[in-house]
Amino acid sequence: MSKQVTFSIIIPVYNAEGYLKKAIESIIGQSYESWQLVLVDDGSSDNSGALCDLYSTQDARIQTIHQENRGVAAARNVGIHYATGEYLLFCDSDDFYERDALSLLKCQIETVSGGVDVICYGLYSGTGHSWWPVGHPQYIVLDENYIEKEIFPEMLNLCPKSNKDILPFLWNKLYKREIIEKYGIRLNEKYRKWEDKDFLMRYMSKARNIMFIHTPLYHYVNAEKERLSTKYIAETMLIVPQIYRAMEDCFGEKFELSSFYSNRYYFDIICRLIFEAIEQEGEACRNVVDQALNDSVIVGWIKGITPKNVYEKRIQNGGVM
Repeated sequence: MSKQVTFSIIIPVYNAEGYLKKAIESIIGQSYESWQLVLVDDGSSDNSGALCDLYSTQDARIQTIHQENRGVAAARNVGIHYATGEYLLFCDSDDFYERDALSLLKCQIETVSGGVDVICYGLYSGTGHSWWPVGHPQYIVLDENYIEKEIFPEMLNLCPKSNKDILPFLWNKLYKREIIEKYGIRLNEKYRKWEDKDFLMRYMSKARNIMFIHTPLYHYVNAEKERLSTKYIAETMLIVPQIYRAMEDCFGEKFELSSFYSNRYYFDIICRLIFEAIEQEGEACRNVVDQALNDSVIVGWIKGITPKNVYEKRIQNGGVM
């Protein structure tokens, strides 16, 4: 029986031929060699799929799966299905790792009996700046009590933003595959945005401990940004309240989620989307605004930070601002 690999890295691939090679090469070049790379070609129309196949033939640790275009959440879920490693990492096709990333992660895992459920590490951004979880001590295993008191309040937007933010993304963290499989945690394929925040929230609700590494191990490039189209705005307007409801299911018994800070956080997001919709004009955009004002969760956020007489006057005038 072959020995289980330590790390499975999942890369969803869609029309990424211009930068995919750098992502793959950063994993092949790792100083730690016990890894599996799962490339999920999500119906690419360029040469990305052929590039994935080429690397698979050159290195037995690389596995390529082709599927029709279903979105990044579905691609990552397929990657989870084929993953065999003890730990999972997620990498975007336009990003890449530092050469010693896996070695440092493995070194820290070995210091803990039974392993670590989550490791959150630093990153370099495409703007040339670095970020790291500076508000947390590093190289120390922190238990459930620490997670509940020091991480959840900011992750759930229940307090002012501070230096304890762990970022609501998948790619600056390591996850234990046993937990993902035990609780059937997957990305919600209905979400076109915020699917990583939803996954992280549900995973963290099951984590028993966490470790922080301040050293940047990941390069977040963000090669392509999606334009805020009417379709994007409408989809996001639907998803944000759904994410909030999922938060209530996970954490409603432990935390009072309808705090001022939480209301303000989501209120600001919705307002930005509404402003974008208004600027684009047209019947479709008006429908987006009407949709927002008829969602009970969104109305609750607006009421939560707006004086009652001001809120009622704005509604009478057909808008929230």
